[in-house]
Amino acid sequence: MIGLIEPADLPDIEEVIVQWLLTLPALAGVQIGTRVPTDYNGSQSVVRVVRLGGSTDFLMWSDNPRLDIDCFGPDKATAFNLTRIVRRALAFDIRFADLSSFGACVTSVNEDVGPQWFDEEDYPNAGRYLTQISVMVHA
Repeated sequence: MIGLIEPADLPDIEEVIVQWLLTLPALAGVQIGTRVPTDYNGSQSVVRVVRLGGSTDFLMWSDNPRLDIDCFGPDKATAFNLTRIVRRALAFDIRFADLSSFGACVTSVNEDVGPQWFDEEDYPNAGRYLTQISVMVHA
C-alpha cells in the first residue's frame, strides 16, 4: 500500500541517540551505549540509553518510543552535571541536528520523568540519575 512503512524502515532510536551523543564534544570521554560497560566499577561517567516501549504510526511514518536515559557518575555531582548536558542535548539540540546519516529525523522530545537519583549499592559513592523521555522520530 502506498504511504505505509514497514517496521524495518524505522531507525533503531537507541542506536541513533547513542551514536549522536558520541559526536558531542561535551561528552568526550563518556562511555555511551545501550548497556552499562562490563568493566563498570563506579568510577566512570556512563550514559545508558534504553527503549522502554512506545508506539509506531505506520501511516504517519513515525516511531514514538519512550526511553530511559541513565547518567552514571563516580559521585552525585558528576552524575548530575552529566545529566544536565544530556538533557540539554536531547531537549533542544537533537531536534535541530542533522541525523540523516543515521536515517532519522527527531521532531519532538518530551521529558516524561525528570531526573531521579539512584544509589549504586555496589559502589557507595557512585550513582545515577534516570530521566525518561518520549520522542517522535521519522525515517
